[in-house]
Parts: sequence; C-alpha cells; structure tokens
Amino acid sequence: ASLQKQLNQAERTNEELSAEKFRLEHLLHKAEELQESLQNELRLLTGEKEEANEKLSQVHHQNEIYHTNLEQANQELIHTGEMLSKASREKESLMREKTALEVRLKVVERDRLTLTEQVSKFRSGKDLLESNFFQTQQQLSQ
Repeated sequence: ASLQKQLNQAERTNEELSAEKFRLEHLLHKAEELQESLQNELRLLTGEKEEANEKLSQVHHQNEIYHTNLEQANQELIHTGEMLSKASREKESLMREKTALEVRLKVVERDRLTLTEQVSKFRSGKDLLESNFFQTQQQLSQ
C-alpha cells in the first residue's frame, strides 16, 4: 500500500511536472516568437534610425550651405549699401556742382548779353564814324 501510494504520488508528480513542462515549453515558444518579433522590429527601427541620421546629416549640410549663402548675401548687402551711400554722396556732389555751373552759366549769359549789346553799340558807333568819315572825305574832296 505504501509502495502504491508512493507510485501514485510519483505519477501525480510526473503529471504535474509534465503539465508544468508543457506550460513552460509553451511560454518558451511564445517568448521566442516575441523575441523574433522584437528583433525584427529592432532591425526595422535601426534602419529607420540610420535613415533619420542620414537625413539629419543632409539637413545639417544644407543648413551649412544656407548659412554660408546667407553670410555671402549679407556681405553683398553691406557692399551694396556702401556703394549706394557712395553713389548718393557723389550724386549730392554732382548736384552741387550742377547748381554752381548753372549759376556760372547765368552769369556768362548775362555777360554775353552785355557784350552783345556793347558790340551792337560799337557797330552803330563805327557805322556812324564811317558814315561821318565818308561825308567828311566827300566834303573835303569838293
């Protein structure tokens, strides 16, 4: 009876262990499936991370190019501003020169008119003198 009891006990223990083994094998299988799924997801995420890093590198490179272009544009803008300022100063100087030349031109035109009037008076005087000279010559020759 005791041996039978021990045998029954051993069979129950064996069944329990078999059930536990089955349960553990099932859990192991599930864990392996989960591990494979996680490894696939890890590979996918690693690929996405590499793509993201590559894109980030491209964006950094493009950003550097934009920064360089912005610096060049800034320098050109400063240079253009300086050139505009210089051109503005030169224009102001030329406008002052033009005004001075216009004043001188008015003076010269006034002088020309005065000289023209004087020349006209001298011609009239000359014509009168010549006329008197010829009249005097004619009177003397008579």
